[in-house]
Amino acid sequence: MRHRAARAASARRWALVGVAWLLGACVDGYPAEDNPRTAALTVKDHVRALNGQLRAQVGAPPASFELASPCVLVLQQGARREAIGLRAIEVDLRADKATGRYAVTLAVGAAPASPVESFDVEGWIEAVAFRSHLRQLQISCIDEAGGQR
Repeated sequence: MRHRAARAASARRWALVGVAWLLGACVDGYPAEDNPRTAALTVKDHVRALNGQLRAQVGAPPASFELASPCVLVLQQGARREAIGLRAIEVDLRADKATGRYAVTLAVGAAPASPVESFDVEGWIEAVAFRSHLRQLQISCIDEAGGQR
């Protein structure tokens, strides 16, 4: 009887050790930089992330964003400077099945409005991140304006 109880206790201990090891492996092995908490990012962080994505665009002329005011994002592309009002744009994401790439488009008004700008992004995760950073800037703009869109 004692032998059975000792084996059961030993099995429970090993099971707990195994569960603890699995939980530790799941948390420890994921790189934190791949999953930044968007609530912890500042407006400058969002602009910096967008600029990183612009630099990664293949075949596109060099471009960068800067925030002129809480509600105006400026796109600099060569000699061209385009002011983009964050309150007025809709951010859309489209897949190009032929190339396997994605387009993040900014349009004034509801779809199917003509795009103001379109950005070619390689992967789904990158496209969703690009859209998310733009939307976070829009939310920040609305917060600055006291909740008015």
